[in-house]
Amino acid sequence: MFNNHDPQSKQLNIVDWESPKNITTFANSQDHKTFRTSMAQIFDLKAVAPLAIYTRFNSDATTAYSSPVTEIAFFTVPSDAREKAKPMIEGVGIESGTSMQALYDPNIGKSTGGATGWVFDTKNADNAAPEGHSIALHGVFGYAAVEDHVDWRKTPEHAQVIEDMSKSPLAQLGMGNAFLPGGFLFVPDASMFHVKFRKGV
Repeated sequence: MFNNHDPQSKQLNIVDWESPKNITTFANSQDHKTFRTSMAQIFDLKAVAPLAIYTRFNSDATTAYSSPVTEIAFFTVPSDAREKAKPMIEGVGIESGTSMQALYDPNIGKSTGGATGWVFDTKNADNAAPEGHSIALHGVFGYAAVEDHVDWRKTPEHAQVIEDMSKSPLAQLGMGNAFLPGGFLFVPDASMFHVKFRKGV
């Protein structure tokens, strides 16, 4: 996430990497220095360093990102519970019909497609989680319009999903909301965004 020179404006960039090793290779390359120089002409990198979140999705997230509107959500777990949370977020051993199953349904509600995944690393994210917590769960869901997501949240089915998740093993571990500047879906600096992505080069 980059902060534009306009303090009211944020930009999310999605980069699909083949492996974590490729990320490290790029970060140590001359190409990365050139990239940062270019970004500094658009974004205020000195005032606020860009927030980077690295996620290993459980399924293909392309449909969510290529939809007219994408909901992006981040959630935290206690830092000392990350190893317990990891297999839950990755869907290991999750049985159909359980309270956790909603996390892995790509077409939940009116979504055109989605994915969830394990956040295996972050950069400049110290203020994005409550003290003692770290970002662990990343969800992306596509919609034809913002109204579809808003309308879905008003349904009894959505209320049931929230109730089920509140009783899930992740909730028992202490899953909570991230605090991200610009998250604006329902409260300021929330853990959720609506984004309209444009395909880059």
